[in-house]
Amino acid sequence: MITKWPDGPDIDPNNDTAVWGGGHSDPVCYAKNMAVSMFATFTVSPDPGPPRMAGVEVRARVDDTIVASASGVAVNRSWLEASANYGVVDGIAGGSPIAGSDGVKVLTPSLTWEVSTDGFHWSPAGSSGGTMYITDSTPSASSLWDFGLAKACGYVSGSSDIGGSINSGLASEIYYDPSRETAHDLHIYDYGYGQCCCHAAVFSVLVSHVSSAGCSEVFLWGGCTSELMCSYGYDGWWWEPTFQCEAPANGEVPANPHFRFHVEALYLSTYYVIAQK
Repeated sequence: MITKWPDGPDIDPNNDTAVWGGGHSDPVCYAKNMAVSMFATFTVSPDPGPPRMAGVEVRARVDDTIVASASGVAVNRSWLEASANYGVVDGIAGGSPIAGSDGVKVLTPSLTWEVSTDGFHWSPAGSSGGTMYITDSTPSASSLWDFGLAKACGYVSGSSDIGGSINSGLASEIYYDPSRETAHDLHIYDYGYGQCCCHAAVFSVLVSHVSSAGCSEVFLWGGCTSELMCSYGYDGWWWEPTFQCEAPANGEVPANPHFRFHVEALYLSTYYVIAQK
């Protein structure tokens, strides 16, 4: 289920109402290499009148590839319908995956619809199209936002390096400022900058929109042990120990900086130093 960012509504709460056509272009989401499943409405003109004519088939093509079809359709006056759904043809499925849906990306396919009364001769029945977000697997995100899908799928754009692509894409839009903590979710795009903890959190959000693999934020600090951070005081002043990162200058950070803490993202056994351009 996809929800419009930031306040809703849910675009397709029952996974059966996203609409392409009639002034609508609701986004849909599929894991890579999955065949699509659709419903459609068709009008028949002129009205052939009664009786109801069964034995009709419909199909959808993208270029020369049949991506979905349905049989057991009937002409009922001025529309086509499936037997169990008045005025609507549902259960349109069973075709080949849409070309290009083999990796994480944004697709905008154009579907060509055809209808047949004998299964051999096919006539044009219109066209439709919209936005498809293709993910690597079933997303782990508890809230699947259209804005998050657009960012993550756009950053990856078919690359096999999901983590690296999202990391680079995020760095290209969000300025690294270690002194200012902003948002830990998609609202970071409203600010345009943030601390390492913000970047790591949003990296995790974006990864969760396209992957079922878990992503975690790893906090690093200089301290007494891996579980204990120590502060040192003298004459009313307190300090935390720092550590040095060997890294080039980045945003507001000079080369080889010292930090009191730093946050990285861990995804598929790889640590991502957020906002390294």
